[in-house]
Amino acid sequence: AMAQEDELGSFFVYVFIVHPILGWILHPGRFKRPMAIAFVVAFLATIAGLQVYFDMGEHGANHYQVLGVARSAAQDRIRQAYKSLSLVRHPDKPTGSQEAFRSLQHAYNVLKNSEQRALYDKLGDEGVRLGSQMVVDAKQLTIRLLVHYVSTLVMTFFLTAGEPSGEAMTTTLYGLVVMFFVEASILFDRMTLPGWLLPWLAPYQIIWIMHKCFSAFMSGCRSVYGSIYVDPHARRSRAATALTSAGKAMAQTANEIGSFLRSAGRQLLHP
Repeated sequence: AMAQEDELGSFFVYVFIVHPILGWILHPGRFKRPMAIAFVVAFLATIAGLQVYFDMGEHGANHYQVLGVARSAAQDRIRQAYKSLSLVRHPDKPTGSQEAFRSLQHAYNVLKNSEQRALYDKLGDEGVRLGSQMVVDAKQLTIRLLVHYVSTLVMTFFLTAGEPSGEAMTTTLYGLVVMFFVEASILFDRMTLPGWLLPWLAPYQIIWIMHKCFSAFMSGCRSVYGSIYVDPHARRSRAATALTSAGKAMAQTANEIGSFLRSAGRQLLHP
């Protein structure tokens, strides 16, 4: 519930604060279009990156980071890392403390158990806690997934429906479908993330990053497509207006030339 509230707040920040700034950047004549789009992408990437960085700092290190291993580490590597670090972080050692040692023990206890490790990878410590209460199953994961994506879909529809070309909604929905596929594949063990992809992060954190960045992605689609869209009816109307003005100017010029020629002819005939 808290995650949904955070994402809803993020949507409103992008709608009422970020989107107007993007509109200012993309305003015709302010920058050349390729440069303006590059500024928009850089601006959104910076905002999303800072948001992820500070939010992750609040949550602290994950269990893999505590043990100093990659998420693909085998059990032998995890056990070896725990033994080495326990000698350094034990409260009896000058470099150790009770808090650091408890954190190390908790990380090891979760990752050494294959079932708890699988739940941790999918849902974090919340998954481990729910797993101990025997309330995590495919039905619970499906409900959790659908609640998030249905609410996000509704929000996406309302925020992109006003873009006249429809490209913003289409592109945003494609992104939402890809995100849904990746998350569902992780939660239901249909896909293992490649080891080179942010190896120090747990899978649930990568899912969380996708959720955090979706608002920036949608805002970028709305702004960029809105700036490059040209209404064909308005374009034809402007063209017709321009042709009418040009015709009037040409007629006026022709009249002036005719008047000049008539005047010149009279002077020649009647000097």
